[in-house]
Amino acid sequence: MSDIDLRAATDEALEHMRAGNLEKAVDIARGIEEAQPGHPNVFLVRGLVAERRGDVIEALELITSARAAVPERHDLRLHRGRLLATAGRLDDALGEFEIDDWPEHLQVLSARWKAEILSRLMRVSDAIEVLEGLTSRIGERPVLQLIQVRLIHADGRPKEALAVLDSLMAGASVTDAMRIRCLFERARICDETGDYSGAVAAAQKANRMLGATFDADRFQGRMDALISYFDASRFERLPQSTLLSDLPVFLVGMPRSGLRIVEQIIDQHPRGVAGGSQRKLRQSVVSVQQDKGVAFPQCLDQLTPEEVTELGRELLAHFSSWQFAPLRVTNRSLSIEQFLGIVPPLLPGARVIFVRRDPRDLLVSNYLREFSADRAAWAASLQHVGVMIQQHERLVEHWKSVLPNAWHEVQYEELVTDPERITRGLVDFLELEWNDACLRPEESDRMKTYPLYDRIDTPLHSRRSGHWRNYETELGDALASLESDS
Repeated sequence: MSDIDLRAATDEALEHMRAGNLEKAVDIARGIEEAQPGHPNVFLVRGLVAERRGDVIEALELITSARAAVPERHDLRLHRGRLLATAGRLDDALGEFEIDDWPEHLQVLSARWKAEILSRLMRVSDAIEVLEGLTSRIGERPVLQLIQVRLIHADGRPKEALAVLDSLMAGASVTDAMRIRCLFERARICDETGDYSGAVAAAQKANRMLGATFDADRFQGRMDALISYFDASRFERLPQSTLLSDLPVFLVGMPRSGLRIVEQIIDQHPRGVAGGSQRKLRQSVVSVQQDKGVAFPQCLDQLTPEEVTELGRELLAHFSSWQFAPLRVTNRSLSIEQFLGIVPPLLPGARVIFVRRDPRDLLVSNYLREFSADRAAWAASLQHVGVMIQQHERLVEHWKSVLPNAWHEVQYEELVTDPERITRGLVDFLELEWNDACLRPEESDRMKTYPLYDRIDTPLHSRRSGHWRNYETELGDALASLESDS
């Protein structure tokens, strides 16, 4: 394979990856491997595919291998730097960007990531300085202006941030996708500064522009099917893995329910690790569906004991790739509750923690937040957010009645008002020795993986509990529809 053919094959693989055709991308990478064994582009493609699948650790290992083979390649330096940042290794990530010889086509992207990393290290003024060095080019890249808005707001200048945001949205060349992001950013800033009507107005416009479609009846039918299939005796009839590891801890809850706080509490324990948001259960379900040619959950009926054990071993491997030997590793992901039925057969020793919050606060928090239309179409409509909350609660109640795995429940409002009692109960459930560091989740290294504007970096408090009351005027009808469930 010539260099020209290799570049063409790599570009084709990356196009397939960006289009979501991950298996095709991997197939092309295998072809490159056969033609040129050990070529760094093989690691590049496989690493970026692993990242798309949510496996940041594997992605980082593969990109690091590619970078070691050709340290002079700036694209690999950039990929490794941003993956290190995603993994929370911010000092190492910053090191990848501390050079001045970036090629022209990567200068803006490298500056963007350097500013992002500096902001996560709470070096806001340094991050602003990096962007100021690109003043002549910021206008070319709306995403840089959006980062600038977030930094200015973090620097305590919300009015100036909104002014920059308005200027950005007024640009004739700004795409609808960027306008949507800007509107959600306006909603966030307005919410944090007490302009609640402004927050709702911005969120309503953004959600209308998204044009997301969500079939509430079809979704409820899917929940009906899961509840019907996983009855009280189903887990007794399914084959069970011989793996009894109690390493995995699955965190289940709606977005904005407090999952990250619980994750950071566990991460603060010397023998606990926050595994982050990785779609491992979903991937296991997809693997079984593809192998059996039958939809989930009925595909589980066709598994043999040997297959269940092997699937469990593959799933467990993602909880075991750490530099030390933790006793508990968490996993959370969007809609994880819909795939929870595969846990008892594959990992009977795994634990489950249900994190819950006042549905009215969930309604407000999720409606004001930016979600991708393909992953959370329900978030674009107040009515559909309400449907999702109600169906989520319904499914959780079902899991609590039939799940054979050990489970525990954390109520957000109790956690923020009585943190020591709830945290001690959580640590006891995990069968870990008590450690005072668990009372300081804001000090968790896991915090560094979150954007500056979306992190928990202050001690637990109840300020956001009951935040929905600020929106009774604008969202009264939608809130009233959930009142009986609160």
